[in-house]
Amino acid sequence: MSTPFVSTHLTPIPGMDSWPRPDPQAAPGPRISENLEVQVLDRMGDWAKVVFSNGWSAWVDGRLLVPIRTEGGGVGSQANALPFDLSALLSDRPRGFAVGGALLVALSSVLPWARGGGRSANSFDTPAVWLVDYKTTSRGGIKIGLLLLLLSIATVVVTVRGSDKRVELGLGIASIAVPVLYLVQLQRAISSGEPGSSITDFAGFGILVAIAGGVLVLVAPRLRQRSG
Repeated sequence: MSTPFVSTHLTPIPGMDSWPRPDPQAAPGPRISENLEVQVLDRMGDWAKVVFSNGWSAWVDGRLLVPIRTEGGGVGSQANALPFDLSALLSDRPRGFAVGGALLVALSSVLPWARGGGRSANSFDTPAVWLVDYKTTSRGGIKIGLLLLLLSIATVVVTVRGSDKRVELGLGIASIAVPVLYLVQLQRAISSGEPGSSITDFAGFGILVAIAGGVLVLVAPRLRQRSG
């Protein structure tokens, strides 16, 4: 007599990989679609063996599974289910670093990036072309703030999906490059202006927040490699 299927979790958005056994060196199995009900049969560290309603079973990254909870907090209903298990994501230190870094980069976009004359400006006040040409007179096009938000969103998506670490490294480098290029152009603009002026007189703390966020994103894959 077969055991009845009882769904305990949902597969995360945007789906997840599967393996025939709990071995990262094994060839991955079929890609699993998002929001499918599964029953967890066994766990081995971060691995979870799941079975689907059609009887097919596989090993997956159990940290990505979304628990199905009732309104009272028990298992057995889809009520209040999130598209991914945020608590499991943040409890994974490397991924928590990446998500936290992405949030800092996003926050930095609305913080002051430049100040002077009793006024301040954030990254949405400066076009992205200024990163390579401080003499530009353009005020249109993509703003630096939008560029930062796109990098932040991409970092979160890549972290949730568990994509190639090289992609995450690239996003970390890009998140650091934007504020660093801004500082370079700001220094060039100051140097061509009044003598005796210092970059510390004009740079806002939003730049430092962006760099700190980029560093967190950059070190996350290295932490994951060490823990793995």
